[in-house]
Formats: sequence, structure tokens, C-alpha cells
Amino acid sequence: MSDLELKPNQPTFVAENPPQGLGEIELDGLLAQITQGDKDINKLHIYHAIFILSKTLHSIIQLQQNPDLCHTFRTQLLKKMGFNEDDLIKISENKYKISTTPIRRPDSPSLSPPLKFAKLNNRPNFEDEGFTNTYDTVADYLLREGGNPDSMSKDELEVQIPDLPQDYESVYEDNIDDIKYHDTDSNDNKIDAPFIPLEQLLPDLNLDVLKNPITDINLDNLKSEILRSTKRSQNTHLLKIFNLIKIPPLSIDDFLLRIKQYSPSISVSSYIHSAFIMFKMTILLDLIPLTMNNVYRFIVASIRCSSKNIEDMYQRQKVFATVVGVSLKDLFRLEVGFLYLCDFKVIIGELMLNKFLKDEFSDLCLFMKENFQEGL
Repeated sequence: MSDLELKPNQPTFVAENPPQGLGEIELDGLLAQITQGDKDINKLHIYHAIFILSKTLHSIIQLQQNPDLCHTFRTQLLKKMGFNEDDLIKISENKYKISTTPIRRPDSPSLSPPLKFAKLNNRPNFEDEGFTNTYDTVADYLLREGGNPDSMSKDELEVQIPDLPQDYESVYEDNIDDIKYHDTDSNDNKIDAPFIPLEQLLPDLNLDVLKNPITDINLDNLKSEILRSTKRSQNTHLLKIFNLIKIPPLSIDDFLLRIKQYSPSISVSSYIHSAFIMFKMTILLDLIPLTMNNVYRFIVASIRCSSKNIEDMYQRQKVFATVVGVSLKDLFRLEVGFLYLCDFKVIIGELMLNKFLKDEFSDLCLFMKENFQEGL
């Protein structure tokens, strides 16, 4: 053991003046820091990550509402990645091809009901102190209980209601999804798996350097995926579970801040993972039409799938479902549908995420600023 070289301690990043909210983050300044290398995925504050995810989603929605501009931006991006004219023609032709590879799923589901942001402790009495544990604001109560928010002032509607943080604690446990196993065998009847001596494993151990490790940028793999990308006939079916009947009263920013407040264990990496995957599926692969009616559930699915893959601490399935306002059954359906849409590719290397911040995200923001008067 004394001969082993120990890895030196890495300094922990602490921002000199960390932002206290999304309103304190200035886009041009953040882009300059990312471009110059002063900020990467290891040097971003949690509010920076939420800001980047929010800007990415807002920009994609606005861009897809203008097909010509969306096509122009995508073409510029693909040329920058090294695609030639023949590649672009092939990609354009693939857009109209429909793969019939079957995905076994039940009958087509109907549109999803509105999100309901309930708390864990359900005490519906408006006058009771427990009302504060059921609703976020007075407006939330009126909207859900059939009241008339127009009869109240804006200040009255936006009164923030505190709740119990211990109800949303994260845990470290293998059974994150609260699966109940019905095992009737007693411990005495269970047979442990046979022990394999280490000496038998060593001959089969391969220490060769991988040609394309997951920690690498893997641009060739991404380019190959873009060239082969075709819309499956099942995609339309899968997208239905993400559509809401009506747009929630919460903005995207407020929804992300709600997740941050009640799911504080979700890291910067999970939010950036989510931003990259959504950008990849909507712009690079052109598989998903993102709208205000489906973006909320894509946020839920992308963040949950990312955090399950890369986090050590996470919330139980039922608790997270309560935080984001969906039923436990719908949360499972959203995760499975999202995994099929992204072809189960939810683990992204650090170098690829930093490239996304420095190139694709920066290009997206600059393109939006140049082509939309209101900017970002």
C-alpha cells in the first residue's frame, strides 16, 4: 500500500460572489466567462446551472416556432461540427423517414392532466395552520379549489407559504423507486451466490485504454448518431405522455426553482446533463417538438433520469413526484418514455458537457440575440 501513489486533493470551488437568485445572473457576462474558460461544469453555481437549463429550453421553444430560423441555426451548427454538403443532404432526407422498429407499449394514452403542486402533508382547511403545508401560494389554492383569483390583489396572490423541509430530505438507498418485493423465502432458505476467487478474475481483467471512453468528447459517435437519426413511428405515441392539457401557472424559472428548493440534492451536473440532452434531441437530432405544453414534463423526466444516473443522494420516487406535481404512475411513465426517446443515452462525459457550454449553448444564445429583437 505504501507504494501506491495517492491522488492529490482537488481544491473545492467556492464562488467569490455566488448568485443568490436567477435575477442576479447576467447572460453576456456568463457567456464571456464560459468562453474564456473561467467557468466550466466544475465551477458553476447551482443557480448558473438552472439559468443555463432555463435559457436553453426557452430558446429552443422560441426557435422551433420559427422553422426557417431553426433550420438555419441547425445547419450552421452541423457545418461547424464538420458535416459536409452530402452529409447535410442525407440528414435532411432522414428527417422525412419513419422507422417502424416496434417499441412494445400499451394503447395510446390520453393527454395528461394539469400539474398539481401539492405538499406531502394534506390539510385542506384554509384557515388552519396546516393550509401552509398544502399549497405554495394563495393563488395556488384558488386555482385548485375553484376560487376566483381575479378578486384578490397581486400581493395577496403571491404570498409565499412556508412548508416543512424535513418532508423532502434526500436519502442514500438502493431502492430509490420504492419497489416492494414480494419474497416469501426466509433468509435460511436463501442460497448466497458462489464466491469467485480474485485469482480467477485477474486473467480476464482488461486494463487496455478504451478507444472511445465515456469521459472523452466522442464527437465521431455524436456525428454518427446524427447521420443515422430517424424519427420512429412510436415517437408520436411516446410524446403524448408529456403533453399537458393546459400550461401550468408556474413559469419555467419558477418550476426549476421549486425543484431546487425541495430537491436540493440535485447537482449542477444533473441540470447541465438535462440541458444537453434536451438540446441534442430537439436541435441536433430534431426528434422532439418542444412547446410550453410539454416542456414541464420533459424537465421532470430529464432531471430525474440524469440524477438517478449520476447522483449519490436522491429523493424517493413518491417524494419527487409530489415536488413536481405528477402522480407516481405518471412519473414512471415519463422516465421510461424519455429513456426510449433518447435511446437510453443519458450519461454524458465531462468534456462533452464543457464543449456544450462553450460551443452549442454559446452559439444558441448569440443566434437568438442576433435574430430576435427581444433577445434573451
